[in-house]
Order: sequence, then C-alpha cells, then structure tokens
Amino acid sequence: MTLRLRPLLCSTLFVLLNCIASLSLAATAVNDSYIVNPGDGQEKLVVTYNDTIDISTQEAINAAKITNVSALSNSSAGSVAIDTDDNLSVNFVPNPSFSGTVTFTYTLQDIRGTSTATVTVDLTVEAGSLQALNDKYLAGREAITIFPLENDVKPSGNPTEFTIDTPEQGSITQLSGISGLYKYTPPSDLTEPTDVVLNYTVTYEGVGSSSATVTISIDPDSEPLLAGAKDEEQEQLAGVLQAACDANSAGIVRETDATFQATCNALAALSDSERADALEQILLRQIGAQAGAMKEAAASQVKSLGDRLSNLRNGSTGLSLVGLQTEVQGQNFSVGRLLGVTGTGGGAGDDETMFADNRLGVFLSGSLIFGDADAHGDQRAYDYDAQQLLAGVDYRFTNKLILGISAGYTTTDSEENNSVTKLETDTWNLAFYGNYYPRDNWYFDWIAGYGGVSIDSTRAVNFPGVTSTSKGDTDGDQWNAAMGTGINYQVQQWQVDAFLNIEYRTVNVDAYSESNDAGLGLDVMEYSTDLMTGTLGARVSQALSYNFGVLIPQLELAFVNELKNDPTEIEAQLSIFPEAGSFKLQTEEADKTYMNAGLSLTGVFKSGTSAYVRYGTDFARDNLSTDVWQAGVRMELGGPQAESGVFHTLEGQSIAPGIMLGTLGAGISVTIPLHDLSWNMRGMVNSFSHSVDRSLDDVDYDIDIDLESYGLIMDWHPFEGGFRVSGGLFSNRNEFTGTATPTENVEIGDFTFTPEQVGTLHAKIDYDRAISPYLGIGWGNAVAPTKGWGFNADLGVLFTDTAQAHLSADSPAADANPALKAQLESELAKEEANINDDDLDNAKYWPVIAIGVSYQF
Repeated sequence: MTLRLRPLLCSTLFVLLNCIASLSLAATAVNDSYIVNPGDGQEKLVVTYNDTIDISTQEAINAAKITNVSALSNSSAGSVAIDTDDNLSVNFVPNPSFSGTVTFTYTLQDIRGTSTATVTVDLTVEAGSLQALNDKYLAGREAITIFPLENDVKPSGNPTEFTIDTPEQGSITQLSGISGLYKYTPPSDLTEPTDVVLNYTVTYEGVGSSSATVTISIDPDSEPLLAGAKDEEQEQLAGVLQAACDANSAGIVRETDATFQATCNALAALSDSERADALEQILLRQIGAQAGAMKEAAASQVKSLGDRLSNLRNGSTGLSLVGLQTEVQGQNFSVGRLLGVTGTGGGAGDDETMFADNRLGVFLSGSLIFGDADAHGDQRAYDYDAQQLLAGVDYRFTNKLILGISAGYTTTDSEENNSVTKLETDTWNLAFYGNYYPRDNWYFDWIAGYGGVSIDSTRAVNFPGVTSTSKGDTDGDQWNAAMGTGINYQVQQWQVDAFLNIEYRTVNVDAYSESNDAGLGLDVMEYSTDLMTGTLGARVSQALSYNFGVLIPQLELAFVNELKNDPTEIEAQLSIFPEAGSFKLQTEEADKTYMNAGLSLTGVFKSGTSAYVRYGTDFARDNLSTDVWQAGVRMELGGPQAESGVFHTLEGQSIAPGIMLGTLGAGISVTIPLHDLSWNMRGMVNSFSHSVDRSLDDVDYDIDIDLESYGLIMDWHPFEGGFRVSGGLFSNRNEFTGTATPTENVEIGDFTFTPEQVGTLHAKIDYDRAISPYLGIGWGNAVAPTKGWGFNADLGVLFTDTAQAHLSADSPAADANPALKAQLESELAKEEANINDDDLDNAKYWPVIAIGVSYQF
C-alpha cells in the first residue's frame, strides 16, 4: 500500500514506519551504510532514519528537510538526488555494471540548525536476501526511537523474530508491537559522553538469521538546558527552551534575536541547581498556586450571600432568628419579629403589634479577607488579601418564600514573599437567590450567579545574568450555584441551625500573552476548572436585649469536603518562539477536607436598622490559611406591606423532593410552589455514566457517555391540574469520550492507515456553550395540596449548540516519525470535519424524556 502524504515525507508504508526522528534534539545527521544490488534499479534510501530531527510542532515538521546532496565519489557508479516527494530521503540510481563502494554526503536541516553526514553504499550483485548492518544513533538526555532494520538487506514482510540486548545503561522498550521498533531511554544520572552498544538478531522464516550492532552515542551536554531539571514539568519547559534557543541561534525560522540569545547563554552557563531555580521562575507554578487562593476569595461572594440567606430565615427580610425570645422594656418579644420590623429596637415600646412586617429590604456588606500559604516543595510562601463589596435587594412574597438579587465586586491581591511576583484579580458577580420554608423550622436556600473576572499577573524571572519581569493580563468568567437545607430548633434560650450546603463553580480563563524583556514571556492557553464543595455544619446563637436594642452573638462550625477540585492543567509556550512547542503545568492538588469556623455579632437598633460583624477562619489545611472579616448593614424600605399576590401558596402545599430517570440520566429534583396550583419552580441535578460501542465515520469506538446537567425550570399548570408547560435553563456538561484501537487497516480522512501507524485513537464530543434553554410539556404536580407521593413525566427538548468532535491519536510510530505524524494529524483534522459536518451537524437539540416520583412533606 502506498500513502501519498501532505507533506509527503516518506512515500511507502515501509518508509513511513522507518523515518525515525527525535522529538527534542536539533538536526544531527548520522553516517549510514547500505548494501545495494546494482541490478535492482533505483533505490530509495531513507538516510535520515537514524538522524535526530526536531518534530515538536507542525511548523518544525514542515521545516525538516534535506537541503543538499553531493555527487557520488565515483561518477561511474551512478547518480543520487533528493527525493522531492518527501525531502527526507534520496533516490539512488546505480550503474548496473558497477561493483564496489561509493560514498556521498547530504545536509539535513530543521528549525534548530543543519548537519552533514556521509553515506556509504556497497554495490554488489552478491548481496544476500538477509544481511543485518550496523547502526548508529545519537541521544541526549531524553528518550529516542531506534529502528535497526531500516538499512538491513531483508525480504519483504515482518521478521519472524527480532531480539536485542538489554542495555547495561539506560532502558529499552518495544513500541506498538512493531517488530524492531524500540524506545531507548538514557540513564538520568549520566554526566559524561558514553557509547551504549547493543547486539541484535533478526530472523525470517525460510531465510535464516543475521546479527549486527546498534551503537547509541549519548552526550548529556547536547541538551545543556535539561541539566538540573527536578521534575517532569521542568523537563518539559527545559526541552522547549532548548529547542527555542537552538532555533533562535540557527536563524532559520526567523532572524536571530540578540536579547533572547543572551538569555539562552545565561541559562546554559548556570549550575544545575541555579538552572533548576531559573526553570521554576519561568514556570507558571507560583501564579498557579496563588490562583488557588483566588478561588477562595471568589467563593467568598457566594459565602456572603449564604450569610445573607441565613438572616432571611422564617419569613423575615431582616436579620432574623425566629423562635428566640428577648425582653425589651420588660416585655417578651420574638427576636424574629424584632429583626423584621419597622420598630425601634431598645426603645420600641410595649405594643408588639407595632412590629409589623416589611417585605422589601436592601442590604450592603463588606469583607476583608487575609491569608497566607507556607512554602513547601517547589511552592514559595505568599500572602494574599481581598476586599469585597456586596449589595442586594430582596422581597418576601409569602410567609414561606423570599427572592432577591445581588451584585458583588471583589478585588484580590496575592504576593510572593520578598518578590515582585504577584497576582491581582477584579471580579464582579450577579446572583439570584432565594429562601423557602416548607415547614416552620425547615428551610431551603439557593443561589445562582454569573460573573466576570479580570486578571493581572506579574512574575519575577531573575537568575545570574538575567533580571526581568513577565507581565500578563486576561479576562474570564464564572458560573456558580449553591443549594442548601437546614433545620432550626431551640434549646432553652439558644437557637441551633444544622445545615448542609452544596456549591458548584465553573471558571473559564481566556488565553493571554505575557511580555518579558528577556524573551521569556509565555503564551498561556485558555483553561477552565470545575469545583464542587459540600459543607456540613451548625450555627448556635442567642438574643441578648439591651436599652439600645438587641445583640445576637453566633458561633458557626462546619466541615468542608471538596467533592470536585482537581488540579488545573495549564498549557503554555514561549511567545518568542511558539514553533519550539508547548509545556504543561498542573496546579497543586487542593485540600480535600478542612474545617471552617466563624463568630459573628448582629445588632438591631432603633428605627429597625441592623448591622453585623463577622470573623471567619479555616483550619486543618496543609499549607493555606484564610481569615475573613465582614461587616454589613441592612435597612427596610417603606412601611408595612401586604403580602404579594404574585406568589401565593395554599394550605397543605410544601416542598417536594423527587427522583427521576431519563435521557439526561438519573437525577434528583426539588419542587417549590410559587402560586397556588398554577406555578411551581423545579431545580434538578442529573448525572449518568455508561459505555457503548458506536461507529463514527466508519471507525468503531468504545465510547464513555458522561451525562451531567443542572437545571432550573418554571412549571405552568394552565388548568391547575397535572398537565404542565415547562421552560427553563440547564447547565449542560454532557460529553462523550471514546477510544479505538484498530486491529486492521482503517480509513481516516482520505487515507488508509495500518493499526501500527494509528496506535490508539481518542475522540471527545462536547458542547462549547455551557447554558442551554429548555422547553417542554409534562404531567404531574408534586406540590398539590395534601399530596404525598406523586408521579411525574417530562417530554421536551434542550436547545444546545452544535456538538463538536475532537480527535487525536496516541501513536508511538507517529511520535517517532515526522512523516507519519504530519500525515496522521492532517487526516485526523479531515476526519474531525467529516464527523462535525456529516454526523453532528444536526445535533443541536437534546431530547428530554423522563419519568419520576416525588414526595411532598
């Protein structure tokens, strides 16, 4: 089978498998030897099979080529020329009557430089059908791929057996089940140039066996910037820097930058320990660590709203604690009523009827947040602080339901100790929140919000010979939602609130570029992170009366479990030389469990004005500590107001949790009545995982279906019965991931590949837009008066954006082969387009069919 590549670097399957190259070393041509029967005619010699070629990016692959081939040392032996179909091999045309040895030279070029080697060809009509020839490879500090069979004289087909020595230094592993294709990894502690010699034997059934040697010349100094790298992330960065420095010096891709050249020289001159410290500064690790603290500060807006909701318990717009009693001027009053009135606190008088309800309230609160992180591992110590302002308005529509909106602004600063490395963020957030009491002492709270963030980063990058600063700025957005429930009960003069909260946040950060006057600025790719936190705790409070009003001290203690807070992967490349490839960094894993504690004091004064101060902290965390100071004031607007007719519930209506099963997966729901038998509100969470086999464009995949969605729906019962019309919004996190390991030839794009070439295919299908509108009909009213168990059903559609497929391949053969890598990536891109245009173009809607049961308490 012949594959025509764009760029066509190797024209036949055999050659494709044998175009071996290094992922990181600069172009280094290695001498070769061949045996050719002159009577066989033209021979294609892949002289670059054992050369090192930088193929770290598509641009590097495109730049790799043979630029010059000399004439044969004996012109009567024939002729030789570059194969212009691939530019990495030569066409050798022997003179059929010539016998003897002839040589020629060729020059190899990639983005990092040029190199010349000599090829020796033994022309003999007595060339056997199997003869192994000695090979030589070059290696630095990273692994290389070797294929000793390339220049051997051998019959067609795969050998019956191939054996190779176990090296005394380093290690060797076979790749992809391809006979004769191996990865050799040099020893990590090597400091001097060393040759590793391996004997190999190849056997073909019916032909016999032949043996030869492979010599691997290891020079750890060929990649000086990798010396001293302490972990995989530093090694990735060092490899990118080495490629960029070499490419800049070569001046092939663009003119040499003198400033960056000086930086490269300074890096090369460092000791191993100094270089490790320099790599750590160039990495984004410190900014990534400080970003973890920013998550804490961003969450404080949700926490502040949670505090506001804790003050809206039991039908009051003020800071209420229904059920507690206090004495004002010798008369007992409900503290819950005291905090929701227009009366005057300490001098309120002796008529409890004056404590009438005000349904509309506004609030304003501010927070000061301080924290620090200890130095550990590669992370350096830093301090951070944040200031927050939160304002909102809420309205008690019924004695059971309060709804409100808020706007918040938070500014944060974190700074590494004794350094200019710092991160500054400005975040705004709009939120809708509510409180519902199905029973006198049982409540539900919810928060749903969206916000934007602007981020400014400053990083010190200083090491001997270089003093510089990297600066970047970008924007992002975040969605957040929280739901909680709790029970209030009274123990003598103390009120206890036991609560359970679940919070979810997704944060997206746009791509951005840094500036750096030493050439060390980074292009940082777009990234996102999801967090889900569960909190279980209790609050204890008591009301104390004084002449000026009422003071309510409160103590809070909570256990926090990070249900989902995986390390964030950040990918970046050098701005000055993106052709050198990218590196990845994972942020530090967050504490999975810890404790929160808070102490607050609320005061209700004359004219109904109330205010509070609060101190909160966390503990039982490994390296991060946070302290929060908050203060707020609240006032009511207008005099006593009648209950709104917009929201009204009937006697016997309460809250109804439920379970469901359908095309969104298995889920739980909560239904809250809003207006008699006509309007309800439902919140739901759906999740489901399943594996299935599916064919996409003639490729069979093992697909994992991961369904995850969060919905808020309004139900309208036009006939005040079971039939309903529903509309709402869903946060759609559904995605499909799949793998395929072909066992026979498979067509990808416009070409057919062998299983060895493809390796393992990976596919992912997801949706770019996170929010999807919903419209549907259904049956069942879970909160009809006096109803206990209920049955419900939904039929509708989610209006998603078009699903997008993303394809990649894990192919050791392609990783070692610039020709195959270029071809495979090109055809995968076509395959993506085929799937997106043909299979997924109409996938803009998600059908929703679900049935479930509910129970109204």
